[in-house]
Amino acid sequence: NIRQQFDSIQYDILEANIDAADADHLPYDSVNAAFYEIFYHIRAIENSVKRVADSAVLNTSTTTAVVECKPQIRLPKLEVPIWNGDPDTFNNFFALYNAAIHSSSYSGAVKLTYLRSLLTGTPRKLIENLNITDADYDVAYKTICDNYNNVRIRATHHLNKLFSFAPLSNEGVVDLQSFLDIFGTNWKAFLNLNISDAHDFIMFSLGFRCLPTNIRSSFERSFGQSDNIPTFEELIDFVQEQVRIKEIMTQTSVKPVKNASPAKHTAVHKSVLATSALHVSPSANTPSPQQLHVTSQSSSTCPRCASPSHKIYDCPVYNNLSLADKRTWLVEKKRCFRCLGTHTSPQCKSRGRCGTCKSSSHHSSLHFTNDSAHPAAGASSAPKPTSGNSPAPVVTSKSPIQSLLTGARQSLVKRPVVVL
Repeated sequence: NIRQQFDSIQYDILEANIDAADADHLPYDSVNAAFYEIFYHIRAIENSVKRVADSAVLNTSTTTAVVECKPQIRLPKLEVPIWNGDPDTFNNFFALYNAAIHSSSYSGAVKLTYLRSLLTGTPRKLIENLNITDADYDVAYKTICDNYNNVRIRATHHLNKLFSFAPLSNEGVVDLQSFLDIFGTNWKAFLNLNISDAHDFIMFSLGFRCLPTNIRSSFERSFGQSDNIPTFEELIDFVQEQVRIKEIMTQTSVKPVKNASPAKHTAVHKSVLATSALHVSPSANTPSPQQLHVTSQSSSTCPRCASPSHKIYDCPVYNNLSLADKRTWLVEKKRCFRCLGTHTSPQCKSRGRCGTCKSSSHHSSLHFTNDSAHPAAGASSAPKPTSGNSPAPVVTSKSPIQSLLTGARQSLVKRPVVVL
């Protein structure tokens, strides 16, 4: 009757804790464990007294036959609470199960039936595929112990409860009670694990939780599956070894060698592409003179007036110059007489020709006529380019302009040829 009343009250507390906030939870596990520890201790004493009394009665009676009674396979009402894998309630569950089931005289198959019926969630999945046999009970019991009764895992769980406790914001009864529940219960549970050097393990846990995830994983792999508790000194030695390894890797790492002149190679590549675009085969479609006369000039602004709206062969400033001024400007700017590009004439690879005389030695805007020496005011002194560079003019008499052209040609021929 006392046990039933206690269980009824405990269930009421458990239901109240489910609906209440964490800070308002009433103590459940510690009270439950303490009660059943006393209860089963009293039951054990009671059974011992009964066995002594029954033995005395059997020895003095001559008419009573001794009959050995074996437990039946039919499962009695379970007195151990069902466990779902919660670390906070494992100690209570494990103590009750060991006292009521594991240490009893039931066969292994019966114990395994009890164990499976008392587990739910992840713990049950660990053993649900085992057969109900005496041999498989030992496997099931060891599996539960290895996964949940590990001293280090349980100790770390209790310490994490202490480390993660948020400072209290007020001094109310509920807040102070939550402090007692967390620190009082978990600290006692930690001490009950009987770790040989509890203070050293606390230092280890404080340091271990501050390391990055990959370092913690490396430490666990190096520590292996040992049941021993790692020490703070072992953690420090491991971190020092990681520092040494990373220093060696930093000093011995090979840096990739960068190309010293990527810009130069890029410029040469672009120049080759631009030149190749102008070298069309005779069978291909013949480009317009404007296309052939822009071999190397800027694609964005006019080199004469810096206007972005036209090319040099459409420039009114350039076209209004006299033929002599055009050639003088081209010589000063070291531009080509054939395509008006940024290279000299000997280096020009354009296939364009003058639109007037079909010569390949000069641009259409540089074609010489008797009327081109002195252009009329406000009018263009040279025709707009039509089909490309034209041949050198055929002059029958010497003139100042011809002398100037001859000197310009000679100066261009004497210039060294630069191969791109």
